[in-house]
Amino acid sequence: ASFALFLIAGLVAGLLLEPEFATITANGYSDNVDPALQSRAASWVAYDWAVWGISLVSGIALLLALARPISSKHE
Repeated sequence: ASFALFLIAGLVAGLLLEPEFATITANGYSDNVDPALQSRAASWVAYDWAVWGISLVSGIALLLALARPISSKHE
């Protein structure tokens, strides 16, 4: 499950966030405020935080799984 979460976060970042970031930065600097660009950037930031959160949860889940002691049944 942890690895699946990590893969989902990577796919969202690669397929959604990176192309949108490239589009936003392609506009370059301007003294004029573009409300549409501001809205797109705000959405990008929200998605970026969500992907970061998913990556954090997957990392914590993996650490918890690795920290569990191995139970061996010696009968």
